[in-house]
Amino acid sequence: MAEPDATSRGTFVWREIMSEDPARTIEFYTRLFGWTAEETDMGDQGTYTVLKAGDRAVAGAMGHVGESHVPAYWLAYVSVADVDEAAARAAASGGAVLVPGTDIPDMGRFAVVRDPQGAFVAVYAHGGEEPPPPGEPGAGEFCWDELTTPDPDGASPFYAGLLGWEARSGDPNLGRRYWTFTAAGRDAAGMMAMPPGQPFPPFWLSYVIVADVDTAAARASELGGAVRVPPAEIPGLGHFAVLADPHGALFGIFAAPA
Repeated sequence: MAEPDATSRGTFVWREIMSEDPARTIEFYTRLFGWTAEETDMGDQGTYTVLKAGDRAVAGAMGHVGESHVPAYWLAYVSVADVDEAAARAAASGGAVLVPGTDIPDMGRFAVVRDPQGAFVAVYAHGGEEPPPPGEPGAGEFCWDELTTPDPDGASPFYAGLLGWEARSGDPNLGRRYWTFTAAGRDAAGMMAMPPGQPFPPFWLSYVIVADVDTAAARASELGGAVRVPPAEIPGLGHFAVLADPHGALFGIFAAPA
């Protein structure tokens, strides 16, 4: 797992794909994004794979532990000062603690919480001396995280209490109301209302930078994935699409204007 520094508090620092078939999942993403995979033996927890874009670790992959017939999903981790305190705040604010504070040997501590609307997210605190933050993300790296929820007005105070975020509403260029969460004045994440007829529960969606959205979407389909939201333009910002891997886990791709 990447190691956040203190200035990254309240920002997303890691993403992790969970799948019943991690080998197939890893093959899909390495072929789609050009990632490389490095395996680590975690003993009773099985094998953990670190996915890299060049020499930078960008995500992890592992099989479900103690779960069966659970759909594949991406889990995003946000940096906090104290994991147990954050988990307690989540529970006190109408959320739930799905995985209590747990140590990652030689790394840090994490917990998984669910917000009152049903989206889940991990909180993470590094356990040792924290290195400088990484630079701006490049191709094959995660660049943004976005909450889709049926109740933005209810989700905003929950994340304000959990992470100290402030919600700023509205970019009219996006065609519908959109919120940006900020942490200490920095953009940290986005939020939008769940469209009518949405077939998925509330969720956090993580975006990966690609050179060309149309090419990457077509490639994902060739590799056994699917296009859930076809390539579209965000005026003034770039292009995006929402994809699913072969096991149904959703993720986004994004390309800035050339």
